[in-house]
Amino acid sequence: MGLIQTRVILNAVNLDMFRPAPRDDGLLEELGIDPGAVVIAFLGNLHDRKRPLDIVRSSPAVLSRCPLVVYVVIGEGALREEMVRTSRTLGVEGRFRFVDWRSYEQVPRHINMADIVVLPSFGEGLARVYLETQACGRVLIASDIAPAREVIEDGTTGLLFPVGDVERLAARCIQAAQDRDLRARIGHAARARVQRHHDMAAAVSQYLAAFDALLGRDRFS
Repeated sequence: MGLIQTRVILNAVNLDMFRPAPRDDGLLEELGIDPGAVVIAFLGNLHDRKRPLDIVRSSPAVLSRCPLVVYVVIGEGALREEMVRTSRTLGVEGRFRFVDWRSYEQVPRHINMADIVVLPSFGEGLARVYLETQACGRVLIASDIAPAREVIEDGTTGLLFPVGDVERLAARCIQAAQDRDLRARIGHAARARVQRHHDMAAAVSQYLAAFDALLGRDRFS
């Protein structure tokens, strides 16, 4: 057998579509969020693998230290009703906004509404929302799984916490919510990293080069 050549092309994001932008005042008004709030968002399917209930369970500790925090949960799935019930049981229902899926064109608007995006999954590929969040210059807080470590240098381009550790998740949210300078520093570094490694135009060029190389080999075989 001959040698098998492989080429790795990283997931990419449209940096023109996903870029830092001011909050949309109309969206804040639509969701009943005060302009001075610190917004923590989740975007994804509301299923067990994503562990979205950890966000609700961590929220009382966060709100006790950061009363200006508002949570925005964007997505649908089997756990949504349980999340609503749990928020009510914990007495934090008024600090949560549950939003149905929006069109992809609306995703940058919603990420830029957030100060922090939390993804507590126990399993992912290299989730596109990791890159979209970082491209928008927002703080990504993710569970410490291998795909997250591909894009997060802890404390520099995002924040990590152990999977399922609700107390540590709360601590990370408090850390980011209380420190505007930290959020700005991480957001800037995260955007720069995505520009270096995950630019859509660069990925398209790499795909075209790979196809050209493959067709070239086939042409003369």
